Amino acid sequence: MAFNDALALLNLRLNNVARGQRYLSLAKQLRQLISEQRLALDSRLPATRKLAEQLGVSRTSVLNAYEVLVAEGLVRAQPGSGYYVAAVPAAASSAQRQSTASHVHTSPAKHANPAFASSGDLEQFPFALWRRCLNRVWAKPDLTMLREVPAGGYLPLKQAICDYSLRLRGVQCRPEQVFVTAGSRDTLALIYAALLERGDPIALEDPCYPPLRQGLLAHGANLHPCAVDGEGMQLAPEPCRLAWMTPAKQYPTSTLMSRERRMAWLSYARERGTYLVEDDFDAEFIYRRSTPETLWQLSQQMTGSSVLLAGSFSKVLFPSLRVGYLLVPEPLVERFTAAQSRLGNLCSVPMQPVVAEFIAEPQFHSYLRRMRRLYQRRRDHLYQLIESQLAEYFQPVLPEGGMVMPVYASKHLRLSDSALQAQLKEWGIHASALSKQFYGEGRQGLLLGYSAASEVQLGEAVATLAELCRSAD
Repeated sequence: MAFNDALALLNLRLNNVARGQRYLSLAKQLRQLISEQRLALDSRLPATRKLAEQLGVSRTSVLNAYEVLVAEGLVRAQPGSGYYVAAVPAAASSAQRQSTASHVHTSPAKHANPAFASSGDLEQFPFALWRRCLNRVWAKPDLTMLREVPAGGYLPLKQAICDYSLRLRGVQCRPEQVFVTAGSRDTLALIYAALLERGDPIALEDPCYPPLRQGLLAHGANLHPCAVDGEGMQLAPEPCRLAWMTPAKQYPTSTLMSRERRMAWLSYARERGTYLVEDDFDAEFIYRRSTPETLWQLSQQMTGSSVLLAGSFSKVLFPSLRVGYLLVPEPLVERFTAAQSRLGNLCSVPMQPVVAEFIAEPQFHSYLRRMRRLYQRRRDHLYQLIESQLAEYFQPVLPEGGMVMPVYASKHLRLSDSALQAQLKEWGIHASALSKQFYGEGRQGLLLGYSAASEVQLGEAVATLAELCRSAD
């Protein structure tokens, strides 16, 4: 490190900063030094242990601060060497950022801010690893894959999904029980082809993911909305052919279904001959210390399992790839195989062996752990921003997983959530109105994604939202 860089680092101070806020404060100070070019491009930052000793904090605080800057693209991690300044932000200083936020009504944003998008941060994706997997697969491709793939998907990918599900969620299954799909719509079509007919009664969470509700209606479902309380989706009062639920983290409320409610649904299914679809849509990003057993696991302890588990790689790969999967009980394998043969394979067959290689890589598992820590920090940062700048207008719920935070509107908010969604969109910020997630009239609020954006971008988006709320008073 150059002499001038070392002098700049002498200005770092974490005195009187709360323990949980130290890494954020350190990241902010380093960000400012980089933006003011007091730390030169390509200069090496101090070793995490050395800087921790200098500041009198834990090494974890320094490591977390560095990883925040890595996620923002300001710092790069070079394995075996350390951390280096990688870029200088265009909007240089925090003063400039505050100036931008304070003039929110001057002109619409020219570029989209990914702050509230409910997607992963693709800039962090390990493209080098993906490229190596592509090269390995296509250097000498499996010719049987190019000619024909058995109904249900490419066998090595099905085996990889079994291993992945076991490591990630403790779910045990055999490759024959795995059906590779082209995402949620394909999964829904397959379930209908195997088990359902038009007009069948379907129980669905209220609120829920609107495209799922629309997809069920398109198939002619007779929907029975079931309210979500503090224990999760309530039991349907009438017998239903199928119930679709998100027990691990209900969308959009983030409610964890209690074990008692899970057992009640399993009993309901056994007594009424109901199939349960457990939608585990973002199981990779659960932040609580212990993860409850899935319905799939609980059902294995009972005779006549009726649970289907739906998963997706859209959150950990990229949405346009359209790769998901459905696990079905062994007694239903033959029926689903026949249904898949009738429908054909919609998931891209040439990509399936690449996905199989990719999710089996130890480096991919390291990537998942890193992104889980990163998204959790961004979640915490967004929560703090809302508490400090929007407490008058919104009550945030700290989700225990996923990529989206529900914030409920207070009586002080003069705009509807639909109007706020539209105004934010004009500024290149995409948030979802909470009321639109309900079957009928729903509670007012917003769904704010936090995984796709840096902490700076989250701060800018919250400042814009606060200004819009204040301007309506």
